[in-house]
Amino acid sequence: MGAPVLRRPRALLVTTAVLAVVALSGCGRTVVAATGPSPADTSVPEIPVVEAFCVAEYYWLADAAELVSRADAVLRVTATGPSRDHEIRPDPLTDDQIPGIPATAITVRVTQVFKGDLAVGDEIEVGQGTCTDRPLPTGPGTDYVLALSEHEGHPYGQMNEDQAAWQVDATGGLHPVSPDNDLAVDGLEELAALAAAAAPSTQLP
Repeated sequence: MGAPVLRRPRALLVTTAVLAVVALSGCGRTVVAATGPSPADTSVPEIPVVEAFCVAEYYWLADAAELVSRADAVLRVTATGPSRDHEIRPDPLTDDQIPGIPATAITVRVTQVFKGDLAVGDEIEVGQGTCTDRPLPTGPGTDYVLALSEHEGHPYGQMNEDQAAWQVDATGGLHPVSPDNDLAVDGLEELAALAAAAAPSTQLP
């Protein structure tokens, strides 16, 4: 929370009608028939499932509005690559002897800001613990929405391992990374509306 997993190229969307010219034998005329646009591609790459090395308990969010309200940043990003290994430790740190949870901090580049003080083009680190069985693949073409908490001096963290990450398809549709993500938010426009209506960030209990 291997080698980079590359996103499969998406099919080109056809936005104009395709004209099919049909010559009718023996009629002496040509019929031009219009067909509709091709369906939009709403597929996303499958995220490989790995073995989780620990079990973690997180605050379970009631709905997408609560997630957005409590998050310090809600961002659309592309994952440019893994950056470094680190440990997730208690925050605030009370005992240097407490063992941390091994984690990887991946680097992401911001492509859209729904909430937070970051700007498009900023690069940040996002921690991924070994308690997740679906770490985010990195590489060209990756397209995610992440709801994050900020930890000064440390990588950003997902609000929890299950409810804070989506893949984005070519139409702007959102697909939960975790099958346990039960928050009903289906697209970027809906997420933007939630962010516009959200109260300032509040601390988790």
